[in-house]
Amino acid sequence: MTLLDMRFGLRIALAFGGAIATTLALVGTMQLRLTQSAANADAMSESVQWQAKAAEVHLDAKENAIASLVTLVSASPDQQAKLAKEIKARDEKIAAGLGALDKALAGSSSDQALIAEARKRHATFVAGVQRIVGMVQAGKQSEATFAADEEMLPMMAPFLGALDKLDRAQLAKVEAIRAANADLVTRTRWATLVTGILAVLAAIVVGYW
Repeated sequence: MTLLDMRFGLRIALAFGGAIATTLALVGTMQLRLTQSAANADAMSESVQWQAKAAEVHLDAKENAIASLVTLVSASPDQQAKLAKEIKARDEKIAAGLGALDKALAGSSSDQALIAEARKRHATFVAGVQRIVGMVQAGKQSEATFAADEEMLPMMAPFLGALDKLDRAQLAKVEAIRAANADLVTRTRWATLVTGILAVLAAIVVGYW
């Protein structure tokens, strides 16, 4: 028995079954892709948050580096004391920021390594700056300048470099999620188009049948 030999009622049932199957496939595909897109949006929002925190820590470290250099050339004890207070406050903020990043990015071994390096460099840099600022406040300007050239400046570049790596790593995550979501949207568009064309062809075939 050929398809055309089937009873009319059976043909109608098969036609509606095919239409329903095509519709369900389209709806299922859209629901799956929308769920994936929502998950990507959540992941991107979280990554943007931690990239912003990494950038903030990096900026605070740069400001501390500048403040420590300004302290060396300052002749005012009041300004030296003010700068030392600001440096200490930012150091505490940097330590807190790195701690928050360490906790939030605990699932990434590469991020953990970058944070550990930044913390190590930070501790070394803080100790050096505190010692040199102490020299400045004690009136030992020439000794402080010599120590800055020999110790602080060589410590500054690795510290800022470690934070730059951490900042760039978080930015790369954001970009990767954005690219993945863009690819998902493209694939969803093509899947919808193909399914729609198939539905139209099915409708034409069923109508002819």
